[in-house]
Amino acid sequence: MRRILIVDDHPIFAEAFAIMATRAGVDCMVDAVNTLAEAEQRILSSRAYSFVFLDFLLPEANGFSALIHLKKLRPDIPVAIISAREDAHTVSMAHAF
Repeated sequence: MRRILIVDDHPIFAEAFAIMATRAGVDCMVDAVNTLAEAEQRILSSRAYSFVFLDFLLPEANGFSALIHLKKLRPDIPVAIISAREDAHTVSMAHAF
């Protein structure tokens, strides 16, 4: 069974992503946290995560700093950025990671 981590400072969005992930037909367990510090703690305490959904703008991280931080901790875990931003620069930078 896959385990997914959702990192979003808006609990309603985190819950909505968790519901979508479990209803997508993929056999998975979903954990949701609201801060980068909580995400770091979860990732370091468990080797079980196979995917992370990461909010692009967290209160304690600006833009790509959270992505860079999580990838340094566990470069083997794929990370998808959740964002309402769709400008070409942001999208191309996200693909670069």
